[in-house]
Amino acid sequence: MITRERQARPATLARIVVPVLVGLAGLSACSDETLSSDHLPDDTPQATYSAEERRSAERLSMGNVAAIDAAGSEYRQAALCVVALETVSEMAEDGSTMTTEQRAAIQQALRIFEQRARRSAAADASVVPAEERLALEAQYPERRERAQLALGCLRKL
Repeated sequence: MITRERQARPATLARIVVPVLVGLAGLSACSDETLSSDHLPDDTPQATYSAEERRSAERLSMGNVAAIDAAGSEYRQAALCVVALETVSEMAEDGSTMTTEQRAAIQQALRIFEQRARRSAAADASVVPAEERLALEAQYPERRERAQLALGCLRKL
Protein backbone atom coordinates (compact mmCIF):
# COMPACT_ATOMS: atom_id res chain seq x y z
CA MET A 1 0.00 0.00 0.00
CA ILE A 2 2.77 2.44 0.91
CA THR A 3 4.63 1.61 -2.32
CA ARG A 4 1.49 2.32 -4.35
CA GLU A 5 1.10 5.72 -2.61
CA ARG A 6 4.75 6.58 -3.27
CA GLN A 7 4.31 5.72 -6.94
CA ALA A 8 1.09 7.73 -7.18
CA ARG A 9 2.54 10.92 -5.67
CA PRO A 10 5.08 11.65 -8.45
CA ALA A 11 2.46 10.95 -11.12
CA THR A 12 0.00 13.32 -9.45
CA LEU A 13 2.77 15.86 -8.99
CA ALA A 14 3.71 15.71 -12.66
CA ARG A 15 0.06 15.93 -13.78
CA ILE A 16 -0.42 19.12 -11.76
CA VAL A 17 2.85 20.89 -12.47
CA VAL A 18 3.76 19.98 -16.06
CA PRO A 19 1.07 22.16 -17.69
CA VAL A 20 2.21 25.17 -15.70
CA LEU A 21 5.88 24.57 -16.50
CA VAL A 22 5.10 24.19 -20.18
CA GLY A 23 3.23 27.48 -20.08
CA LEU A 24 6.05 29.25 -18.25
CA ALA A 25 8.69 27.91 -20.60
CA GLY A 26 6.54 28.79 -23.61
CA LEU A 27 5.98 32.32 -22.42
CA SER A 28 9.66 32.85 -21.73
CA ALA A 29 10.56 31.54 -25.19
CA CYS A 30 8.13 33.75 -27.12
CA SER A 31 9.47 36.44 -29.40
CA ASP A 32 7.74 38.75 -31.84
CA GLU A 33 10.69 38.70 -34.24
CA THR A 34 10.57 34.99 -35.10
CA LEU A 35 8.78 33.41 -38.03
CA SER A 36 7.00 30.15 -37.57
CA SER A 37 7.20 27.59 -40.35
CA ASP A 38 3.45 28.12 -40.87
CA HIS A 39 4.11 31.59 -42.31
CA LEU A 40 7.07 30.92 -44.59
CA PRO A 41 6.62 31.38 -48.34
CA ASP A 42 5.91 28.18 -50.27
CA ASP A 43 9.21 28.40 -52.17
CA THR A 44 11.31 28.45 -48.98
CA PRO A 45 13.82 25.59 -49.14
CA GLN A 46 13.57 23.07 -46.34
CA ALA A 47 16.59 22.95 -44.06
CA THR A 48 18.56 19.81 -43.35
CA TYR A 49 20.35 19.40 -40.07
CA SER A 50 23.52 17.58 -39.14
CA ALA A 51 23.68 15.05 -36.32
CA GLU A 52 25.42 17.65 -34.12
CA GLU A 53 22.66 20.19 -34.79
CA ARG A 54 20.01 17.60 -33.93
CA ARG A 55 21.82 16.77 -30.66
CA SER A 56 21.97 20.48 -29.82
CA ALA A 57 18.25 20.87 -30.49
CA GLU A 58 17.51 17.84 -28.33
CA ARG A 59 19.46 19.38 -25.44
CA LEU A 60 17.26 22.48 -25.71
CA SER A 61 13.95 20.65 -26.09
CA MET A 62 11.18 20.95 -23.55
CA GLY A 63 11.77 18.65 -20.62
CA ASN A 64 14.79 16.94 -22.10
CA VAL A 65 15.79 14.26 -19.61
CA ALA A 66 19.02 13.65 -21.56
CA ALA A 67 20.38 17.03 -20.44
CA ILE A 68 19.83 16.03 -16.81
CA ASP A 69 21.42 12.62 -17.36
CA ALA A 70 24.38 14.36 -18.99
CA ALA A 71 24.95 16.43 -15.84
CA GLY A 72 27.07 13.57 -14.57
CA SER A 73 26.92 12.06 -11.12
CA GLU A 74 23.77 11.28 -9.22
CA TYR A 75 24.52 14.28 -7.00
CA ARG A 76 24.91 16.69 -9.94
CA GLN A 77 21.65 15.48 -11.48
CA ALA A 78 19.74 15.99 -8.22
CA ALA A 79 21.41 19.37 -7.60
CA LEU A 80 20.57 20.49 -11.14
CA CYS A 81 16.93 19.61 -10.50
CA VAL A 82 17.02 21.59 -7.25
CA VAL A 83 18.35 24.66 -9.08
CA ALA A 84 15.79 24.23 -11.88
CA LEU A 85 12.81 23.74 -9.57
CA GLU A 86 13.84 26.65 -7.34
CA THR A 87 13.90 28.85 -10.44
CA VAL A 88 10.42 27.71 -11.47
CA SER A 89 9.18 28.36 -7.96
CA GLU A 90 10.62 31.89 -8.11
CA MET A 91 9.08 32.45 -11.55
CA ALA A 92 5.69 31.37 -10.21
CA GLU A 93 5.99 33.74 -7.25
CA ASP A 94 6.98 36.61 -9.56
CA GLY A 95 4.02 36.11 -11.87
CA SER A 96 1.48 34.43 -9.58
CA THR A 97 0.82 31.91 -12.34
CA MET A 98 0.33 28.84 -10.16
CA THR A 99 -2.46 27.72 -7.93
CA THR A 100 -1.75 26.87 -4.31
CA GLU A 101 -1.92 23.18 -5.20
CA GLN A 102 0.61 23.60 -8.02
CA ARG A 103 3.00 25.53 -5.77
CA ALA A 104 2.73 22.77 -3.18
CA ALA A 105 3.51 20.18 -5.87
CA ILE A 106 6.61 22.10 -6.99
CA GLN A 107 7.75 22.33 -3.36
CA GLN A 108 7.20 18.58 -2.95
CA ALA A 109 9.31 17.84 -6.03
CA LEU A 110 11.96 20.24 -4.76
CA ARG A 111 12.11 18.40 -1.41
CA ILE A 112 12.48 15.06 -3.20
CA PHE A 113 15.47 16.29 -5.20
CA GLU A 114 17.00 18.02 -2.16
CA GLN A 115 16.84 14.68 -0.31
CA ARG A 116 18.44 12.89 -3.26
CA ALA A 117 21.20 15.50 -3.40
CA ARG A 118 21.88 15.23 0.35
CA ARG A 119 22.02 11.41 0.18
CA SER A 120 24.35 11.48 -2.80
CA ALA A 121 26.61 14.11 -1.25
CA ALA A 122 26.84 12.08 1.96
CA ALA A 123 27.86 9.00 -0.02
CA ASP A 124 30.55 10.82 -2.03
CA ALA A 125 33.18 12.64 0.02
CA SER A 126 34.54 14.41 -3.08
CA VAL A 127 31.32 16.41 -3.52
CA VAL A 128 31.46 20.03 -2.40
CA PRO A 129 27.79 21.12 -2.63
CA ALA A 130 28.40 24.89 -2.71
CA GLU A 131 30.93 24.59 -5.54
CA GLU A 132 28.77 22.17 -7.50
CA ARG A 133 25.76 24.47 -7.20
CA LEU A 134 27.73 27.49 -8.42
CA ALA A 135 29.02 25.46 -11.36
CA LEU A 136 25.50 24.33 -12.30
CA GLU A 137 24.11 27.85 -11.99
CA ALA A 138 26.90 29.11 -14.26
CA GLN A 139 26.29 26.30 -16.76
CA TYR A 140 22.56 27.09 -16.94
CA PRO A 141 22.27 30.85 -16.31
CA GLU A 142 18.98 31.47 -18.14
CA ARG A 143 15.64 31.04 -16.42
CA ARG A 144 14.14 29.60 -19.60
CA GLU A 145 16.75 26.83 -19.67
CA ARG A 146 16.12 26.04 -16.04
CA ALA A 147 12.35 25.88 -16.61
CA GLN A 148 12.93 23.39 -19.41
CA LEU A 149 15.19 21.36 -17.16
CA ALA A 150 12.53 21.41 -14.43
CA LEU A 151 10.16 19.66 -16.84
CA GLY A 152 12.77 16.97 -17.36
CA CYS A 153 13.19 16.64 -13.60
CA LEU A 154 9.48 16.06 -13.18
CA ARG A 155 9.61 13.46 -15.91
CA LYS A 156 12.35 11.66 -13.98
CA LEU A 157 10.21 11.36 -10.83
